[in-house]
Amino acid sequence: MKLEQLYRDIQERLDVGDKLWADGGGVAVLLKRWKGFIEKLYAPDYEPNTEDEEKVLGLLMNYFRTNKSGELGVYLKDLVPLKSKFPQILDPRAQGYIPASSEETEWVSNGGDYAWRGATMPLSQAQKLIRDAEYKHTRMFSDRGFVINQPNITYVSRGERGFTSFSSDLRGAIQFKGKMGSDAVSVIYGVKKSNPNLVMNPDASDSISMFKENETLYVGDNVQPDVVIINDVRIIGKMYQEARPWIKAIEDDTDSPPMKSQWEAYGTQWAEKVILNPSYDNVDPVDFKNSPKDTKMKSLEEIYTEIRLREVGEGTSEPFEYKKNFERGDSFGYLIDGYIIDGPTGDEKIPIKLQGITYKERVSDDMEMDRPEFYEFVNEPNGTVLDGIEIIFSHAGDSSFGLVNDVKFMFRLMSTIKEILQKEFSSNMPNLLIYSPNKKGSEQIEDTGRHRLYKAFISKAFPKAEMFIDDQGEEIIFKLK
Repeated sequence: MKLEQLYRDIQERLDVGDKLWADGGGVAVLLKRWKGFIEKLYAPDYEPNTEDEEKVLGLLMNYFRTNKSGELGVYLKDLVPLKSKFPQILDPRAQGYIPASSEETEWVSNGGDYAWRGATMPLSQAQKLIRDAEYKHTRMFSDRGFVINQPNITYVSRGERGFTSFSSDLRGAIQFKGKMGSDAVSVIYGVKKSNPNLVMNPDASDSISMFKENETLYVGDNVQPDVVIINDVRIIGKMYQEARPWIKAIEDDTDSPPMKSQWEAYGTQWAEKVILNPSYDNVDPVDFKNSPKDTKMKSLEEIYTEIRLREVGEGTSEPFEYKKNFERGDSFGYLIDGYIIDGPTGDEKIPIKLQGITYKERVSDDMEMDRPEFYEFVNEPNGTVLDGIEIIFSHAGDSSFGLVNDVKFMFRLMSTIKEILQKEFSSNMPNLLIYSPNKKGSEQIEDTGRHRLYKAFISKAFPKAEMFIDDQGEEIIFKLK
């Protein structure tokens, strides 16, 4: 069929005239960024919008500003054949603004041009795919992952909207991570921007949206991705845990840590044989130092049941000295100079690494469907984007944080963390704070000693905080505001 005939057939269903949304604003005229976008595209040669144009523009505006899709999925199908006629609005390849993170993550697409979606993948599927993955290593832990090109799978969006949201910003897609669990791992799905099912130039989307998310829309609920990145921190942590002897051998031989190429070769070979069992126990792992045989060391779980949590929660003990060693956006990292005086083995330094990793949680129909209890807990309108911080702290040295047996140390550590978080959040308080306490066997996470300790000091540091317990995801989430 000739292109001209195709246009006529489409216009019988969707009358868009000779120019798409060319009246200087239309139903979205009060949105300054959209009006500026249209003026730059058409001025001074405008054209009044048709009734169909106003209808579709209104649906897009409603979706990008409230996350309510309505009939949008039906109309997007009619926009697909018009991409070549109106590429500046409908083709994602026409995006003029390139997210800063694109250069940092160019290795992922091997020079290609992709749109991304953060989601989850069943553990069984990830286990099959990772065998053929190529590990990519960068300076930033959050940018590392196992890359599978042409995975030959189908990702099914649960929203059943008739379309699936993607972003041209990989870093943004990483922040909207999927709901991880014991049988689901966090991944990033990528489709080439040349995919015929993608509609909307992210520049046009951002001019309508309340949030700059570089969004483009894939028409259909079933997506065949061109690339998948398995970036679940629990899996990468497992690799690091098992790589410790290898790292030590290289450091002993060269007096320097493994190079990028060495890491990528190691990670790719590791992926060929690994049996995945995602666990937060693997995150920032450390080797356990053998204690003297005549010294019985207690775990933190045992200590927590003995110490007075109310005292810890007060945070009145003198904090340890600490220094900031990482900052990227609102993410942060600190090294805490912890120590014990006159312990079982004498004076001992116990450096602690505290990390705060940002993420975003978007209130949506998907959340209401998949996580109804959390949706009710959040109690925010659909479309609201919540800023979150995931807190991880671990031993920064050679011995195990889990074997520290000193009550005064725990008092001072909690007081230090309280001071750091209050300082970090003084100018920009996140909506959510999340952490994953260690647990034993079938123990519920709210029953762990570590959780009781955290809860005590968080309640004192942030008196208005509300708590949500996610046993399935093994996470504790506090709503701070």
